[in-house]
Amino acid sequence: MFAVLLIVGAVAQPQQDATSAATALSKAAREGDTARLKSLLDSFVNPNWTDANGSLALIEAVAAGHAGAVRVLLKAGADPNLRWSGGRTPLIEAAIGGRVEIARLLIAAGADLNIGERGAGTALEAAEREGHPEMAALLRSSGARTSGRS
Repeated sequence: MFAVLLIVGAVAQPQQDATSAATALSKAAREGDTARLKSLLDSFVNPNWTDANGSLALIEAVAAGHAGAVRVLLKAGADPNLRWSGGRTPLIEAAIGGRVEIARLLIAAGADLNIGERGAGTALEAAEREGHPEMAALLRSSGARTSGRS
């Protein structure tokens, strides 16, 4: 019994450390603190780890409109197609906010233009719904399409 408790404790600690590191990364991304992002990433924090709230640093940077933070995270290997716990991708988040510069960065990094969010549709549908014609034009010219459900 004692050996089992030691093993469980050994597994729990790294998970807690990863969650804490991911939460710090998300905070730096949300604040646009590129120096802190680089420091955390240089300390081997995985840019694709989910934080304590189920979010991703890349989503946080996109939502806050911090293109510099988005660049740093993408360069460090952040996956532009990962969904946060709510199901949204970084490109859909950029489309909702009309963040064209950030959408360009995500597309250049390989963001899938046609991934849809359950109940909300694709990035193109989000851009059209939110009234962002420049974003919709960028997405269309890059090959985006609607899901056919809107």
